[in-house]
Amino acid sequence: MKLVTESKGSLIGGALKATLHTNQGDINLNLFPDHAPKTVANFVGLAEGSKEYTQPNAQGTNAGPFYDGSIFHRVIDGFMLQGGDPTGTGRGGPGYKFGDEFHPELQFS
Repeated sequence: MKLVTESKGSLIGGALKATLHTNQGDINLNLFPDHAPKTVANFVGLAEGSKEYTQPNAQGTNAGPFYDGSIFHRVIDGFMLQGGDPTGTGRGGPGYKFGDEFHPELQFS
């Protein structure tokens, strides 16, 4: 995964984008650190391998980029896909949880 930020290392106040490289092509994401700072910091840290986690990643280790080699465990054509679980079941994760972040300006259709 490739991450690009315009905020010179700060996750707050900058335009942040991520690219998921898949065997079906790239998926470009816009991240919103001003509206969901914990979620964005968690995603970026796991993607880059700079955030600690306790459950094995897709390579079976507990270090390095968390998402590399993981699959999309749920795909509904024309609607959505779900991924990020290294077990490929939708039941795994990094070994911790935190609260959801909702913002009224972030609604997608």
